[in-house]
Amino acid sequence: MKKLAFLFILLSTLIVSCSDSDDYMDAVPKKSPLVVSVDLMKYKGMDRNVFMRSLFHIHNMTTRGIDLAQKVYAFESPEGFYGLCCCVSDEDNLRELMGKNCFKLTDFRECKFSVLGSSWVVGFNAKSLLVMGPVTAGEQRNLMVKMVSYLNQDADKGLRASDLVHQLDSIHEPMAMVAAMTSLPELMRSSLMLCAPKDMDANQLYYRAGISVSSDYVQVDGAIFAKNHKDDETIRDYQLRQMDILRGKYASYIDEHNFVSILLNSKTTMTELTQGKNDFDKLFSALNVGSDINYRKIFDTSSGEMLVSVPTHSSQLHLLVSRLTADWHQFVPADMSEKPIGVAEDGTFFMGIPYKEVAQHGKWDAVIKGKRAAMLVNLAELQRVAPLPLLQSVHTALGNRQLMVLTVK
Repeated sequence: MKKLAFLFILLSTLIVSCSDSDDYMDAVPKKSPLVVSVDLMKYKGMDRNVFMRSLFHIHNMTTRGIDLAQKVYAFESPEGFYGLCCCVSDEDNLRELMGKNCFKLTDFRECKFSVLGSSWVVGFNAKSLLVMGPVTAGEQRNLMVKMVSYLNQDADKGLRASDLVHQLDSIHEPMAMVAAMTSLPELMRSSLMLCAPKDMDANQLYYRAGISVSSDYVQVDGAIFAKNHKDDETIRDYQLRQMDILRGKYASYIDEHNFVSILLNSKTTMTELTQGKNDFDKLFSALNVGSDINYRKIFDTSSGEMLVSVPTHSSQLHLLVSRLTADWHQFVPADMSEKPIGVAEDGTFFMGIPYKEVAQHGKWDAVIKGKRAAMLVNLAELQRVAPLPLLQSVHTALGNRQLMVLTVK
């Protein structure tokens, strides 16, 4: 959960922020498994100075030193640190700015360093500024050494030499993300892997997405891909054979207060989509602890369009499923009868959600219709269960948007 929380931090910090050369990008390691880019010039009505105030808690903006007209990059380093990279427009002005705002600067191997909070290291030279962490006080020196190598590395070791930068440039939204599947949080990865064949190695898969901001949610809309053309075609063929697009049948039943909600439309039983996928095995093992409900059996016998939700403050699933291929009574204890559970006349199995067969429409219809899969995450609840430094301030800077919606095209 902490990894998912920090992924949100990276996305949201960049949303609230915005040299002619792109060589500053070389400070981002070529082998970074996750990269997010933001073209702040494309965001209308965004105050670029908000970025500085949100990230560094700097209020005196008389001098800047950072070119926020250039793209800003968030990334996960090959060593597992999280980082942010900006273009430096004037090193002297940047040094002055940080000095005026009580940053104690240290010269180290021709770069300037300071500490943000207690666990983030800030380093810059004439081209690039990096913020990386989190680290303990005892690890800060080692991270500074690594950051020096990043700040001074040649172009062939930086982001411009990576295959991922071409994927980022192919995304038209102002904010773009490309991530190795294995770099994503377990909850996100297990949901996305439903859209790939079971014998496909997650180490060879990536997720690319455009990111947009609505009045009350952040949407991450993307697709799974493989660098190998043959594997990429295998993924497309699998999705066409096994997964139908979402029709929005249960969109109006999405409860925004739930911790997470997942929507799918399987052409076969879910056994075909989940068999042999270890991430899903782990997920259901955790859900079945302390519960008499066999969620895995219910899920395996489900097909068609479905909504799977985990309520806030609870590990019990809420379900709406178009069809079950087995009698649900054998998977659920008798004392569940006092809760909403059963099969409606249209064949929908419902558990924990009062279901009416009358067609309803809601704001999520347009967001999820036509997608292969969708997942909604309550960011406020994520903040509660996985608190991280800066999450509260970033959440506030975003206008306290409550939801992240991740979709697969």
